[in-house]
Amino acid sequence: MSTNLQTPRILDIPVRPDPLGDLCFIEAQRVVPFEIKRVYFITGIPAHAKRGGHAHKDLIEVIIAAHGAFTVKLEDQAGNRCEFRLDSPGRGLMVDSLYWRDLSEYQEGSLCLVLASGYYDENDYLRNHDDFLEYRPPTIRC
Repeated sequence: MSTNLQTPRILDIPVRPDPLGDLCFIEAQRVVPFEIKRVYFITGIPAHAKRGGHAHKDLIEVIIAAHGAFTVKLEDQAGNRCEFRLDSPGRGLMVDSLYWRDLSEYQEGSLCLVLASGYYDENDYLRNHDDFLEYRPPTIRC
């Protein structure tokens, strides 16, 4: 369980330009400051789509616009909000646990790539906004 939440931030992903196609690479513990346990991507996203609509209790993610562009809107449990426009495979948005996330304003044909700190676990999801606002991580007792 995350006890010291990190502020969402942009990570620079190394890009090696080449006339035959740019090479972007991501290394765990170097570019991404955690062990990557799951990679997934969303493709064929219509421009009007709204995705996300959840938070995670423990999972950390890096969200990348591998192709195209989209907006990520975040909210913490205190109601503070911020928004990021992702439009380059050379930038990833690191989002710690306990941030509500909404993805929208897709450019047609976008590809959303996500690197996750954990394996899929339905119990890690907070899918109701009110439940998210009320959720408190269990405390560790000695």
